[in-house]
Amino acid sequence: MRLTGYVRVSSEEQVKGYSLEAQERDIKKWAAENGHEISKVFVEPGLSARTDDRPIFQSMIQIVLDGGADGIIIHKSDRIARNLLDLLTYKNQLEQSGKRVFSVVEPFFNSDSPENRMVTGIIGSVNEFYSANLGREVKKGQIQMARSGRYPGGRTPLGYIRDENKNVVIDPEHGPFIAWAFIEFATGKYNLRAWAAKAADEMGFTNARGQRLHHQSWRKIFRNSFYIGHFTWDKMVYQGNHPPLVDPLVFNAVQRILDTNDSGGAKTRHFWLLSGLIWSNKYQKRMTGSLSRSKYAYYRAQGDGPEHSIKADELEAGVVNLLKNIRGWSNNGPENWILAMRVSPSMADIWPHLTPPIEKRDFLKLIFKSHGIFVESGGAIIEFRLRPGFESCRAHFKCVTRGTLSLVLGFSG
Repeated sequence: MRLTGYVRVSSEEQVKGYSLEAQERDIKKWAAENGHEISKVFVEPGLSARTDDRPIFQSMIQIVLDGGADGIIIHKSDRIARNLLDLLTYKNQLEQSGKRVFSVVEPFFNSDSPENRMVTGIIGSVNEFYSANLGREVKKGQIQMARSGRYPGGRTPLGYIRDENKNVVIDPEHGPFIAWAFIEFATGKYNLRAWAAKAADEMGFTNARGQRLHHQSWRKIFRNSFYIGHFTWDKMVYQGNHPPLVDPLVFNAVQRILDTNDSGGAKTRHFWLLSGLIWSNKYQKRMTGSLSRSKYAYYRAQGDGPEHSIKADELEAGVVNLLKNIRGWSNNGPENWILAMRVSPSMADIWPHLTPPIEKRDFLKLIFKSHGIFVESGGAIIEFRLRPGFESCRAHFKCVTRGTLSLVLGFSG
């Protein structure tokens, strides 16, 4: 058989020295010993298999389903997924399309007997438990770190760096300018656009990658209480032990200006409900949200021809309307969502009970794949792709599902 290989390591596994090269060597050796040909090996470093939102993995699956190979070969089943739902969904999808899935170190994965299907389910459950327990322990450690005043995040805000002991300290290159920027903006002489232009054009200020800062970036900086010694972690605010860059009186003056003037403060901002979900079928690229000069919100994509732009309110209403014909569930969300999805005839029944906008956006991202809603030039939704566990009954849409609820329930008993 002509097989496609897939090797993956997460960031944690990279730190522990888990080798991509060793995985690739083992799958090529196994294929040669069993009379198979490896047509290509897809390599995905630094991404966890807790979700299926991995671009190289998705590309590999699509290529195999489109006839690019007779099946896939992996080192272990947890390379595909560390949750049982995704593992069973993708294995079943490939097998239903006449493709095979082989594992180098798990012989039970390579045949479809009732006994081996049972063992696959058990191993998948063990992998899921290991991943969930590891995540719980990591989160526990991060919360303890936050309580002690140490920022648990990786990247620090502009103006700070980490020293050789991993402590957060002021960046001598960017920190002084950020402190001065707060003082200058607090005078009330600027709106965000004017300040961004002054900082970039007159002062020549750029970020650590040498890029000028857009006015939206300055909004995030001016709103970030990290600069007065606080930080937010897991929706809680903590007092940090890092040195503050800005006096609290100056910080509060900046907040009042952002709240009351016309510089793009909270009163004039649009919440981009579909961020990361929309794909322009016209230009084959993602669509991002932006405000026009008249403050109307659009999702836009640039290409060789005229701009592809759709009014945000209309497109968001269209996507929400799709929920009436989508059913299923995912075990990746909060417990109350999982329970509601299992008993609801459609996702539209859950939508009215989601209150904060960010909660609504997270709910949509749980159902639709990243950039999985394809939009026509005129604004019509012509296709959408669902995450594992969801399906649609809208016949006039081309809907790409990743398995069905009945499969998972039937398999797990």
